[in-house]
Amino acid sequence: MYKKIFFSVIFLSLTIALYLYLGGYRLLPEINTLQAQQKQLREAISQASEKTQQEPKNAENWALLGKLFMQSVQPEKASAAFKQAVLTSLGNPDYITDYAIALIVANQSQVSDEALKSLKMALALDPKNKRALYFLAMSKSQQGDKAGAQKIWKNLEKTLDKNDPLYLAVKEHIEP
Repeated sequence: MYKKIFFSVIFLSLTIALYLYLGGYRLLPEINTLQAQQKQLREAISQASEKTQQEPKNAENWALLGKLFMQSVQPEKASAAFKQAVLTSLGNPDYITDYAIALIVANQSQVSDEALKSLKMALALDPKNKRALYFLAMSKSQQGDKAGAQKIWKNLEKTLDKNDPLYLAVKEHIEP
């Protein structure tokens, strides 16, 4: 809850600062657009949440709710939704990876033991899971195994299309 308040205060402060600095009348359309997008996101979360209540065993509904929570910067709620997606799907590796990523985001980009365990589980089910490999490398880097991280990132780079957003993230970590 404090994160939500914090992000709201930051958003409001930045909005006011930009308004004053750039000339507010020019920013009004952008502010209105952002507010409309936030409203749409809140409505989508409400609808997805309702669907999970109507169909609690539908893994896709839980995964959608998790993705919407991630978009709204609520990783704790996202991880709970993704956990339900994992349980109801009986271990879909993509949902397991989504769960791990939500845990990592909720933990200020630090790979916790639970997130690492989830990444390894996803990779056991799908050894080519690119997102899981990326975050496994991140975990190795955080644990001081720079060589292990570099090996994973370099191998992953070879499998990614240059237009894939993950490609740029991997390139940022690769040391020459």
